[in-house]
Amino acid sequence: MYIGLDISGSNISAGIFDEQKNLIKTAKVKSKGKSDADVILAQIFKVINKLLDSSNKNKIKAIGIGGGLVLNGKLYTGNSGLAAELGHTIIKQGSAYCLGCGSQGCLEAYAGKVGIEKKIENLAKKNINSTLIDFVMENGGKLKSSHIKKALDDQDEIAMDILSEAMEYLGTGLGSALNMINPSMVILGGGVMEAIGERYLAQIKRAAMKN
Repeated sequence: MYIGLDISGSNISAGIFDEQKNLIKTAKVKSKGKSDADVILAQIFKVINKLLDSSNKNKIKAIGIGGGLVLNGKLYTGNSGLAAELGHTIIKQGSAYCLGCGSQGCLEAYAGKVGIEKKIENLAKKNINSTLIDFVMENGGKLKSSHIKKALDDQDEIAMDILSEAMEYLGTGLGSALNMINPSMVILGGGVMEAIGERYLAQIKRAAMKN
């Protein structure tokens, strides 16, 4: 499944295509005139969600750390279509196993949602008092982005420590990507990033720039 975008002065349009490049469904939203990048990105996400809702396609649920790479204005997919798998770059040799690929030391095992769940599970065994731990264990060990937001809003120190460590690893992984690709822009998204807001952006930047 592919999604194509057409961004003009008056509308932002999107189309969903199957593997044979056949157009399945289209959707569009009004542009907001002269807008900054954040507003335009919000409109892009809005039209994509509208498209998925109306196309009877299941939304893709991702719990790892993915990536997308645009080089010279074009999406770069690599030899087999798997380029920019940032979550599976090694940041700690011979350490935690990554449930996504089976390797050891992947960024995803430390900064991805499953990695954070594992950390919470280990802390729960020590009977540590934490809003975030309570939320996750009451949900069968599964972490939701809303758990993170609520715990951070409640100033849960354990949650802040867990997220701080995860974002430090994320920054380290991004630093390696920056050194290799030298992009003009990095866009962070997804449920966890939306939940933490701008709380850890400065830390992510520092970690990225020192590597």
